[in-house]
Amino acid sequence: MVKTFFWLATVITVLFLLAMIILFICNWVIYYRIEEMETHGPIKKDLTHVTAEILRLPPKKVIGQRLKELGVKSENDQ
Repeated sequence: MVKTFFWLATVITVLFLLAMIILFICNWVIYYRIEEMETHGPIKKDLTHVTAEILRLPPKKVIGQRLKELGVKSENDQ
């Protein structure tokens, strides 16, 4: 009886360890894809092309300009 419970506990522990390894790998892949997107994607492009003129504008006007660039008709039309 003790032998059976020992092997059951061992199997559960190994399954839990495998699940943690799989979740760690998934987390790592997702994290580095997001990092790649933020450092080499469109977000990086927008952040590096900021001009002094844009920095002086109030945030609402900057958002309005960006919406016009993206082709959105009005601020409420997202």
